[in-house]
Amino acid sequence: MSAQRQVEGIKRRARGKRTQDAVLDSAARTIRRGGIAGLNVGAVMRDAGKTVGGFYNPFSSKDALAEAAVRRLLDLPLQLFAHCATGHDPVGGVVAYVDYYLSPAHCDEPLRGCPLPGLVSDLPRMAPEVRACADAAMANVASAIAAKLALGGVTPRLGIGGALTEMIGSLALARVTADPELAVAILSDARASVLDKLGLAESAMSDPAQVVVGAAQGVARTQPPRSHPRARTQPHPAGASRSRLTEHKSHKGAKAEDEPGHHL
Repeated sequence: MSAQRQVEGIKRRARGKRTQDAVLDSAARTIRRGGIAGLNVGAVMRDAGKTVGGFYNPFSSKDALAEAAVRRLLDLPLQLFAHCATGHDPVGGVVAYVDYYLSPAHCDEPLRGCPLPGLVSDLPRMAPEVRACADAAMANVASAIAAKLALGGVTPRLGIGGALTEMIGSLALARVTADPELAVAILSDARASVLDKLGLAESAMSDPAQVVVGAAQGVARTQPPRSHPRARTQPHPAGASRSRLTEHKSHKGAKAEDEPGHHL
């Protein structure tokens, strides 16, 4: 094979990879908006800036596209946890994650952040291999939480898996309710329950000074660590609507891109 043909082959594979990534990103956005039932090959290809004729090069069928897109989405839960925890001490990182996950901002942005609440109705009908990916996604986050709590000297009161399940289910339920005040109450109650399960409720607090132990054990951070004493973490006001809370943040100068899940 000539050098020119090798170069052409490399370029062709690179174009194919770019096309595949663009189609997968488009399909993932579509699934976030309307579930797998709303997945339309023509619309996905148009959104990706590609022709329908190019669909069957990287994918054998619509089902294959759906499975690949869901697998792609399932990489995000661990990324979200890492992003929320960045810049905090170990225990503060877990609190920051719970705070964002069960926040009105996350609730109002189903196209961003963790995809699991939006996938719970589709996953039971998918192939066992895809469901196993969902199991692994939850297990990875649970392991990351366990590692942070261990660094902070905190022992969960109940299983971390149960806490994650409550977070996912509560966010899904808060998103479908028509009453904004009820949605905020669901999130607030879930937050208190989850922190209790993780051993982070005020009644289970240890000395906040102890949580900085992770700094001496090589915990990687991209920003200086911020102290996040659990006693200072306030629950979402149960009587406030999601829109009022969002407006409150905007008055303080916060931007949408400042939210932990905005880039996901």
